[in-house]
Amino acid sequence: MGRALDNAMLNVGLKDVAKEGVQDLGFRMEDVISQERDAALGNGGLGRLAACFLDSLASLNYPAWGYGLRYRYGIFKQEIVDGYQVEIPDYWLDFNPWEFPRHDITVDIQFYGNVRKYQ
Repeated sequence: MGRALDNAMLNVGLKDVAKEGVQDLGFRMEDVISQERDAALGNGGLGRLAACFLDSLASLNYPAWGYGLRYRYGIFKQEIVDGYQVEIPDYWLDFNPWEFPRHDITVDIQFYGNVRKYQ
């Protein structure tokens, strides 16, 4: 889904209005948009399908709600260190202007099964 601000402005038909307002303040819209971190949502499998579904609902102006699991480190960054690929956490959730905590509504999710260690 990429960065949400640009997509949201397009969906509500106000990108040109916002661009003019930002220009009146002496900024470029491209610079403002680039400040938002890409949450890397919908990158593969059912996540991509859900992301496209929600994007289509918004683009077609259908009223809808979307729910998801909030993973602290659901995706990782890849960097090359000394010629080797290393994975590090992606801290995109440290500031997410589109997320509204609702601590009064929680659902416990149970995971079942067991772990066996073999050598």
